[in-house]
Amino acid sequence: MLNFTKEFNTPIPPELEGFFERWVALKDLERKQQGRGSILLDKGDYDIQGFFLAELQGVKGIFDPKTGHGTDLFKKPNHPTFSNESIYHVISGYEGGVWDKDKFNPSADNIKLGHGFFKTISNRR
Repeated sequence: MLNFTKEFNTPIPPELEGFFERWVALKDLERKQQGRGSILLDKGDYDIQGFFLAELQGVKGIFDPKTGHGTDLFKKPNHPTFSNESIYHVISGYEGGVWDKDKFNPSADNIKLGHGFFKTISNRR
């Protein structure tokens, strides 16, 4: 699987870097209580910095506390369910899949980058 840890990251303004570090520490405490690792581990396939800035700006609906998942808005092209709802859809050179309610219809790029993920899911049916 491609690792985009250093790509597709929304820049943090210098005056917010300290706040971002404190936010990461707070998120890591929350995740530790859930038995999960650092939020920065998600940086390989999710734009954590974009998520932080959107949360800071009060953007609604970017996080579902029931599922513990962020919105598709900041998924990177190598995320298994990278979709047309991502800010990186098409402009990154990759086309995302499409959600039909709870069913995900992968794009050719999802299948190419998924390294067998969708084949495995299909074989379970």
